[in-house]
Amino acid sequence: MKHYSFTEELPSETGALHLLLDMGEATILPGNGRAVTIEADLRHMTIDVTRQDAIVSVRVEQEDKDWLQKLGRLFSSEGHPKAVVTVYVPPTCAVFAKTITGQMRISDLDAPVTATVITGRNELANIGGRIDARTTTGDVRYTGLLSDAHHRFEAVTGSVRLNLMEEPNAQFDGRVVTGDVRCDFPLAQSQVNKALTGRHLKGILGSGEGMIKAQVVTGSLRLQKVESKEAVGEKL
Repeated sequence: MKHYSFTEELPSETGALHLLLDMGEATILPGNGRAVTIEADLRHMTIDVTRQDAIVSVRVEQEDKDWLQKLGRLFSSEGHPKAVVTVYVPPTCAVFAKTITGQMRISDLDAPVTATVITGRNELANIGGRIDARTTTGDVRYTGLLSDAHHRFEAVTGSVRLNLMEEPNAQFDGRVVTGDVRCDFPLAQSQVNKALTGRHLKGILGSGEGMIKAQVVTGSLRLQKVESKEAVGEKL
C-alpha cells in the first residue's frame, strides 16, 4: 500500500469537508487550528484533494474504471483494492461524507455531520451539531450525547443503535417497517402504532426542544442508555 499525505488550510475554522470513498475505511477526527489533514494508505486506489474557498473535497476511487478490470482486481495476486483514510478537521468544520462499501467513523466534532454508507457500518460519537446518518445495507451506531438539534438516522436493511449517556431533549419519531423499535428512556405523550410486522413509536424526551427521527425498513431500532463509552459494547 502507498501512503499519501495532504494538508489544506481553511480561511476559518467553520469550513466544510466533502469526502467520497469508493471502498475502504474512513475516519474523521478533530485536528488543530484551521488545517484539514488527510492521511491515506491506498492499494489500487487513487486520491484527489481540492480546495475551493472554505470547502475541502476528497475523492478516493478504484484505479480501474471498467467493471471487468475492477472484478479482476478482486482476484489479483497483487491484492484487492483497499483504502484506509484518516482526515483531521477543525472541530467546528461541517462534514459531508459518503462511503460506497466499507466503514465510516466520525467522532468528537462540534459541527453538523452528514454521513452515508451504502454497504457497511456507519459509526458516530460525540457530535455537537445536527446529525444525518444513513446506511442502505448495514448498521448505524451513535454513542454519546445528542444536541438539541434535528437529527435523522436511517437504515434500509440493518439496524440503528443510539447509545446515549443522558436523556436527550427531543421529539422522538421512530419507525420500523419489519422488525422492532425500543426506547429505554421515558417518553411523554407516547404513541405506539403496531402493524403486523412493524412498529411506530412517538413521544417527547426531556424538554422536547430537538427532534430525533429514525427509520429502519427491515431490522431493528434501539434508543438505549449507557453508563459510559466502555459500556456500549455490552449493550450491543
